[in-house]
Amino acid sequence: MLDNSSAPFTTTIQSIDDDNPIKVIEAFLTAIESLPPAMRDFWSQCENKVIDIAYDCTSGKKSTNQNLSSDLIKRIADIGCDLRFTVYPSED
Repeated sequence: MLDNSSAPFTTTIQSIDDDNPIKVIEAFLTAIESLPPAMRDFWSQCENKVIDIAYDCTSGKKSTNQNLSSDLIKRIADIGCDLRFTVYPSED
């Protein structure tokens, strides 16, 4: 059983290539998928598991898109993660 009295654990992985977070997500998924059984059990007990892809709309781009393959989405679902998209608006 986990001790729920401690503060939530949060980690942030920021992509070097801000236009393509796929490689970072794939590396994160591979790390979780390769956890030893005891650590994987610990991971499974976490209440909130979220991969958040954030977009900064202040760069002057009129539009952007991000393709997530069905295989990638399945891997995210298989480790019990939610997928979130956050859009940060321009501050003009």
